[in-house]
Amino acid sequence: MSRKRSAGTFPEPPWSYAPSEVEEWLASTAGPGSRRASRVRRPLRVKGFAGHCPTSAEGKLLRRLREFGFERAGSAHRFPALFRWTARSADGGSFVGRLGETRVQIRLRKGASLQLHVAFVPRVSYRRAAKFLSRLGLRRLEGAWK
Repeated sequence: MSRKRSAGTFPEPPWSYAPSEVEEWLASTAGPGSRRASRVRRPLRVKGFAGHCPTSAEGKLLRRLREFGFERAGSAHRFPALFRWTARSADGGSFVGRLGETRVQIRLRKGASLQLHVAFVPRVSYRRAAKFLSRLGLRRLEGAWK
């Protein structure tokens, strides 16, 4: 359904053709400006990532996590509700670390492929989250942003 704009009353055209008066008249009849141009674009924020990669990448991932200062999480209860269902797996591990002011929680689960669940508390920009995942050095990482 599209809204129809009402035909408003327009001012009379200028009787003299001075450029300043013509520009002023054209501006008065132009109507409201573009709504898209006036909108401020907010950066996309993500709260997590869930994906999978080949199990052969596990050693490299664990090495990178140690390099970035991540530690094994003691309990699955501290993992956010976003991925809490994965905490029941006996195969895998949880890691906690910081990315600036953001707490990053990573849950690994082994199977046919290595499942990776990453949570950012608080949310971070898509660009920053993607950069973090690329720094982990995982190739062929497939998944979805949350």
